[in-house]
Amino acid sequence: GFPAIPVKILRPKVEVDLIESQRKRANFLKTTIRSIKLSNIQCFHGRVADFPEFVGKYDFVTLRHVVEPKLSLHLGVRLLRDGGSLVLQTSRDYFFQPDFLDALLLSLTDEIIFEGSDNSHSKVMVLKRSLI
Repeated sequence: GFPAIPVKILRPKVEVDLIESQRKRANFLKTTIRSIKLSNIQCFHGRVADFPEFVGKYDFVTLRHVVEPKLSLHLGVRLLRDGGSLVLQTSRDYFFQPDFLDALLLSLTDEIIFEGSDNSHSKVMVLKRSLI
């Protein structure tokens, strides 16, 4: 979804696919992409499970404001190529057990905590998929 647009602006040569489950947001993203004339970026309406052709396709995946981080991680990791990275935004206090990450062939490479304007805190985790 949305985090990919700033990435695309900063890295215009990168090819980007967005998957957005909510139709209203998907339409907003498509309109934004057209209005700021970004190229090599597509937005798909649906859920990750709706796109089996994307399995193992990506070097980099972002997930933002997910309700169920474990489930989202299971889905997001399917999109990664071996050696790819996944960036996941969660609440500040959320963590994954090491054995859970090991089972998905993931290792935590970085954690960054952000304070929101409303005094809320969130955390961004950077995870790397092992080479098989």
